[in-house]
Amino acid sequence: PILDTPISGGYHGNSQRATYQELGEEKKPIADFMGGFGIGPAVSFKAMDILRNLLEKDVELLPIKTEVGPYFALHVKLLDCLDRGQSKVRLARDGSIIDVDIYALYWEILKNVNIFRINEIGLSMLFVSDAFKNKCDENNLKGLIFYPVTIEE
Repeated sequence: PILDTPISGGYHGNSQRATYQELGEEKKPIADFMGGFGIGPAVSFKAMDILRNLLEKDVELLPIKTEVGPYFALHVKLLDCLDRGQSKVRLARDGSIIDVDIYALYWEILKNVNIFRINEIGLSMLFVSDAFKNKCDENNLKGLIFYPVTIEE
């Protein structure tokens, strides 16, 4: 709100106070996807409705309340679909995967799967199908950033 009294008592110019219009805080768009819910990203009711047919067999939808309305946390399946022998991976001393440069995947496991995590990598990365990405793009869903990964065919 505009103050009733000027902050600077020493201003000696033409005042704009009578015609000044206060600029409000610009509202940020509410994202369709949000993070920070422990088990994975959360989707808005709108996004869940749009993506329902792509999500229903691959995730468990857990209702959560947020300051901006109801969302659903996505508990995404972990799949054993990484072909470690054909992938280019960097390993820790204990043999666990630190990073994957080139993914070789068992496609028979991923048939008709639209969203998943790779068991050997854990919760750090979420993978989606082209159908999932295209549906998000077509419906202008906000809050996810898609990065292409190099896949060995």
